[in-house]
Amino acid sequence: SNENENENENGSFFASSYPEELEYEDIGEPSTFNFNIHNGEPVYSVDFLQGTEFMITGSGDARSLLVDARGIEVLADLGVAGDSIISAKFYQGPGDDIFVASASMDGQVRVYVSHPEKGIELKCTFDGPGEGTECVWIDWHSRGPILIGGFSDGSVWMWNAQLCKVMNIFAGHLTTST
Repeated sequence: SNENENENENGSFFASSYPEELEYEDIGEPSTFNFNIHNGEPVYSVDFLQGTEFMITGSGDARSLLVDARGIEVLADLGVAGDSIISAKFYQGPGDDIFVASASMDGQVRVYVSHPEKGIELKCTFDGPGEGTECVWIDWHSRGPILIGGFSDGSVWMWNAQLCKVMNIFAGHLTTST
């Protein structure tokens, strides 16, 4: 048996494996509910605060919104960033403070803190590698308010959100860190 018997004349396995015209079955609208809180712009990120009905969203309108998912009520607009919000994440530590981070495609990362008595406020802003470098993702470390972010230049940054300081920059990746 020839192991390349499924290749087409161009050496591609994929082009010959699909019929000329594909038929699609209409499955209807599969969503449980729809909400339009970002002015018709695409939503790129949604994260739920564990054990609650609260979610943080990030979208193409360059806004992060804190939302009560039960009634789709916007509780707080965290302001407008310089570009689309590509990632938004919660972190709840051992105390009462809840951290929220949002990363925009212009490379800026904002960290907010929610205090039970003060509400939510901007704690610090971090700039990534520089102009023209997009933030691709952010995530919280499992052992504390340490935020990690990957950028389109291949670098990975680590910040201490409690102290608002850069902890480390990992460089050397040749492509975007995903």
